[in-house]
Amino acid sequence: VITALAYTEAARPPDEEHPWGHGKIESIGATAVAAILLYVAASMGWDSLATLGLMVRARHGAKEQQPAQAGGDEVAKMLREGRLARRAAIALTIVSVMLKEALFTSTLAVGEREHSNLVVANAWHQRSDALAAGAALASQLGASYGHNFLDPLGSGVVASMLAHSAFESLRESLRDLTDYNAASGGRGEQSRCGG
Repeated sequence: VITALAYTEAARPPDEEHPWGHGKIESIGATAVAAILLYVAASMGWDSLATLGLMVRARHGAKEQQPAQAGGDEVAKMLREGRLARRAAIALTIVSVMLKEALFTSTLAVGEREHSNLVVANAWHQRSDALAAGAALASQLGASYGHNFLDPLGSGVVASMLAHSAFESLRESLRDLTDYNAASGGRGEQSRCGG
């Protein structure tokens, strides 16, 4: 929604109040998208660390309570149903990763062709969805082999990748908003300081 609104507003032609156009609105939208992605990354990272901490404490001291045992036939039935559900979830997650990655690729191409930081930021949001689905796939595969720690570990990896891409997008958007010129080599700072 942010992307669509900002992109539409930025495309408006110049008017009396904005003789140079509305292009900076796109960078404001990209900054908002990057801020949302940073929040999501921080939340995912925190949850990942908290869950890993709980798993470590549970493994090294706390006694786990065993659930009540069901009859042998019920257990066999639950295991069969669980395997079927797990296989279905794995298959759907594979399809999800492929679709999200295709959406990332096409959105990034449009953003680069149109020189739109906002659309590029939105593409990286699509990539984060693909990475999250990939982490879910890894955790599902790991859980099917008894490696439950892969779920929070994968979430932490996705959080760090998401934070990196959000910081890059935020940096580019802020540079555009402040009319940063990398070719100046900091000369603007010297002239303001009298040096």
